[in-house]
Amino acid sequence: MPPAPIRISDPAQRLPPVPGLPTRPPVRTFVQVVMPQLRPVILFCSVTSTIGTLQLFDENYVLTGGGPGNATTTPVLYLYKVGFEQLDFGYAAAISWVVVAVIGLISYAQFRFFGKDRTR
Repeated sequence: MPPAPIRISDPAQRLPPVPGLPTRPPVRTFVQVVMPQLRPVILFCSVTSTIGTLQLFDENYVLTGGGPGNATTTPVLYLYKVGFEQLDFGYAAAISWVVVAVIGLISYAQFRFFGKDRTR
């Protein structure tokens, strides 16, 4: 016998309307109620995807090697080419510090934008 399906229903449909409670338009409800609750999730997803994008290496190296030309060269792939193909370790170390600084600045900006309650 298969298990009974789980029913997910909207709790707002089960509650009776409260007299005297002002109703809001759907857009205002979304901006003032839903968005503040989603703010930590948006912050986490944007920070981790930004860091992952700037550190992209495997796919570009295996599939294209940074080519054609330098069309798919990422900062980390460029760091690899400078450090291990051209054997310029000092310049590669400088590139890595610049990548860390860029990731830090972008993450700081995202924390400033998404981290606080902007309704006050």
